[in-house]
Amino acid sequence: AHDQIELAANSLLDEDKLPELKLKIGSILYENRASFDYQGLLFHIVDMWNEGDELVTEPEQVQLLIKLNHEAGKKAMESSAFEASTFYLRKAISMIPKEKRWEEHYSLSLELYNCLIKAEYSNGSWGQLHENIDEVLAQKSRSMLDKQVAYSTMITMLVVRDHDHEAAIN
Repeated sequence: AHDQIELAANSLLDEDKLPELKLKIGSILYENRASFDYQGLLFHIVDMWNEGDELVTEPEQVQLLIKLNHEAGKKAMESSAFEASTFYLRKAISMIPKEKRWEEHYSLSLELYNCLIKAEYSNGSWGQLHENIDEVLAQKSRSMLDKQVAYSTMITMLVVRDHDHEAAIN
């Protein structure tokens, strides 16, 4: 019933105005999150913001959308929804300009990439996993511990893939 109501409402709206409307609804829900089960609606709120992401231009809004996607990515990971987790985490990373990720947003970028590496490992996305491990390892770290997740995941991935190869041979 809910889906039918949403489809009916969407059919009455101008397609061009839909991202703006979804962003507005997502913003209102976020601003009023203290008055309802915010965690229960987190994915809906983030999805609405993401559908209007092209309209998010103010630096504070961009930072909030990065934070919301990060939060949704972690929550999805906790629920073993690894594919959803990688979607939200990639979205968060993509909102940080590539040339500023590691210079101006080092801690946030490291946290996002570490979460993404764990989600991709859990999802078995070996190609993407390898690319993101390489991204972290290529950076000048502030501490050896900064690369711990990347190295340990890489070692585990290589062991798992070697076992898969041995199983295929036998």
